Amino acid sequence: INESDIEDEVKTAIKWALLLHSMFLFIQFVAMIGFGVQLDYLYHITGEESRVIGGASDNIGVGFMFRPSGLHNEPGTYSSIILCLLVVYLLFRDYTIDYVAVLSIISVLMTFSSQGVLSVMVVIFVLSIYNFRSRLYVMFYFRYLLLLDILY
Repeated sequence: INESDIEDEVKTAIKWALLLHSMFLFIQFVAMIGFGVQLDYLYHITGEESRVIGGASDNIGVGFMFRPSGLHNEPGTYSSIILCLLVVYLLFRDYTIDYVAVLSIISVLMTFSSQGVLSVMVVIFVLSIYNFRSRLYVMFYFRYLLLLDILY
C-alpha cells in the first residue's frame, strides 16, 4: 500500500461521510417540515433524544423552531463535525468546490446553529479570497477554522 492509495481512501471516506450525514439531515428536515414527523435517529441508536426543538428561539420569544441535527445530539455538534470534515475535504481538493461541499454547507446552514453559520461565513470568505492570495494564506485560515471547530 502506497501513500497515494491511502490518501485516496481517506478522501473517499470523508466524501461519503459528508454525503451520508447531509442526507440524514435533509431527510429529517423534510420529514418535519413537509409531513410534521419528527425523526429522531439518535433516540433509536442510543436511547437519548436529540435537542432539535427550541434553542435560542425560546429566549427571544419566537417559540417553536425546528433545528435538525441529523445523527447528532444537537445542531451545534452536527455543524462542528461537518465543518471539520468539510475543511479537510476542501484541503484535499485544493480548495475547489463541488456538489459535496455545497450540500455540506447547505446542511450546516439548515441547522440554524450560530457557530455553524459563522463558520460557513468564514469558509466562504476564505474560498473567495483564494484567488487573490497565496496558498499559504488560505491554509492558515482553514487551519484556524479547523482549530476553532475542534475547540468549540
